[in-house]
Amino acid sequence: MRILRYFCCFLFLNLPVADLLTLDPAASSLLEHYIKNKDVIISLKHIRPRRKLSISTEALFVIDLPKIKHKISFFLNRVEHLVTMDISSNSLTVSKSFLLPYNNESSTIRSLAIAFHGKQISLYIECNEVSVHSVEKGLSQLYLQSDTPSIKLFRERKYPLYFDGSIDDALSRGNCHRVRKNGNKKLLKNKTHNKGKIKTHKTVISF
Repeated sequence: MRILRYFCCFLFLNLPVADLLTLDPAASSLLEHYIKNKDVIISLKHIRPRRKLSISTEALFVIDLPKIKHKISFFLNRVEHLVTMDISSNSLTVSKSFLLPYNNESSTIRSLAIAFHGKQISLYIECNEVSVHSVEKGLSQLYLQSDTPSIKLFRERKYPLYFDGSIDDALSRGNCHRVRKNGNKKLLKNKTHNKGKIKTHKTVISF
């Protein structure tokens, strides 16, 4: 039993970080809904520090466009104070880094939002825009590139995930003291049942 336990620990620690994420069909459908309207903001809340035994890099979520073999992956690195975006297309990967000015290894990130606006991708931390990168093709453009578009979202399910169509709506979730606009609000929550570690999710849509 001891050997088996050590083997399982070794296997877990040597898996690629993104492999620890799981496909979320509900989140994938919501993401598809938003990118058809061009802009989307994906928000995470209350990202707590991992235990010391864990690796420093944590995968947040991955957007997969399987029809065109294109992936966009986001990773949090607390040690280097970065959010890294890996863009993979046809076996070629390009990495871009967003600097985290307010982060340390033991702090909880209350609000993290990534805004896809045309060919620009912006990172918001604690209600402030901290970094912007330009890309060759926007998310909506990539999605429509295929005759039969498909998109999948893999994510870390312990963090609540939110979708919005404007940055004002996204920032209002982080108590940024901005006026909340009327409009569609879509919220994706997670509930974890301790018994058997069964995870379920619930989508609440109000108009």
